[in-house]
Amino acid sequence: MAVRRSAQFYVGVDIGGSKILAGLFSSSLQLRGTLKIKTKANLGKEAVIERVERAVRDLLSEQGVPLK
Repeated sequence: MAVRRSAQFYVGVDIGGSKILAGLFSSSLQLRGTLKIKTKANLGKEAVIERVERAVRDLLSEQGVPLK
């Protein structure tokens, strides 16, 4: 995985059997915020991927980080 040196923020995602946990980190790797939602794996892999995307978008929105 390539890391852009000019990034202002980084996002980490932990996908588990029961929850998706997304974390927002500053460029100095300080944790800025987290968001946790249920995985709902029983809905299938496409639904899980959509939930990961939603978790990241919601986290960025809650932290005031605009999507470019």
